[in-house]
Amino acid sequence: MKMNDCQILPLGHQYRMIGCNAKEYINVVVLPLNQEGGGGGDFVVLLNFTKVLLVYRSTEMRWRRLHTQPFTTATCEELFTFRGKFYAIFISGDFFAFDPHFLGLTTLKPLELPNCGSCNDLVQSGDDELFLVETIIPRNDDVLSFNRLTLRVCRLDVEAGQWVVVTDIGDRVFIIGEFGSVSCSAKEFPEGCGVSGNSILYTLFFFEQTNI
Repeated sequence: MKMNDCQILPLGHQYRMIGCNAKEYINVVVLPLNQEGGGGGDFVVLLNFTKVLLVYRSTEMRWRRLHTQPFTTATCEELFTFRGKFYAIFISGDFFAFDPHFLGLTTLKPLELPNCGSCNDLVQSGDDELFLVETIIPRNDDVLSFNRLTLRVCRLDVEAGQWVVVTDIGDRVFIIGEFGSVSCSAKEFPEGCGVSGNSILYTLFFFEQTNI
């Protein structure tokens, strides 16, 4: 390969945090700012350290704690970015959307789950749709009944600020894993692999098994 015409692409910067417990780290998300104005290189980072959310603004070059009280005191399960906003899921079932300047907070409450345990995963499909997959485990005398496990899928209505239940995801396959979830077309899978459209594939599910 001739290297004379190759272009060098800057991939970013490395930032180091000192004094943080890596065991409490869950995930991190980044949003660029000033995209409509041509972009000025500014960005905001939201870092999830279990019960603590930290914010880093490139214009300030320092970390600050994001206080979620009095909205919730629960542990943050997952952070996500969608259409220029941060989204946070808490183990209490609370959902919040933040704008990158943290001037406004929107509560996105999922549907009620009477006497059930559940875990939630966000799946983005393209640039226009964000889905919530709820793994619902009914209780029987306060004991989780895994043999009655069901799934509920909701799509985010951005304008209304609420989740809408859907019963079909079409040709898509949602792949849900420990380090994130993705959506893809069933046509991208090889023929005969056993995965078809309108499916959800879990990797490292209960007892570290793969389930569809």
